[in-house]
Amino acid sequence: MLIADGAGMATYTTLRTLTVAIRALALGAPAQMSNATTDLPAPVFSNEHDAAAYTWMQDLFAAAGFEQPTASIEFFDNEDACGGVRGRTWFDNTETTTIGVCATHPNPEVEEQWRQRTLLHEMAHAWIDQNVGSENLSAFTELRGLETWSSRDVKWEERATEHAAEIFMWGIQDGDYNPDFRIDGTSCSELAAGYELLSGVTVECAGSAA
Repeated sequence: MLIADGAGMATYTTLRTLTVAIRALALGAPAQMSNATTDLPAPVFSNEHDAAAYTWMQDLFAAAGFEQPTASIEFFDNEDACGGVRGRTWFDNTETTTIGVCATHPNPEVEEQWRQRTLLHEMAHAWIDQNVGSENLSAFTELRGLETWSSRDVKWEERATEHAAEIFMWGIQDGDYNPDFRIDGTSCSELAAGYELLSGVTVECAGSAA
């Protein structure tokens, strides 16, 4: 169980691994409990900060009791490689997931933060794709009051897949994360409901502001 205050900040966690297993069985989703990272493709870094971001991401998945999704990850020094955006995840019919991290900024410290956040966002997409069943994706889309999971015919903030990635980021960081300002429904209780649908982990929001 994850305990969070009304602002969404988690204060402590217990029984996370057991909760994931039980909820995954109930929801038909494959719970990934191992922290093993063997057989994962070696990431390609463009600088030493990228390696630190990768280690940070690995530590988050391990602490949460989630197996890191299988993906080929490459960091680039420009956004052209990602089609002009900060990051992108590509899926294909061979079950290969490819992640590009392309965020750049003139301020090195800001760029480091952007690349770290982008990596986790794209890894959240990959984890959801590899672990969450179609019924839960539909339920999540409905829960968020959205019409589509990933259609490019609507704005970024109207795609349930983007809400899912941001909410997964919130949950895996124990609530110590503010989801992208473009999405609505970011009270602790709203984020907790979405995170439980995705991960099987129950979040209890403390305080009346939840």
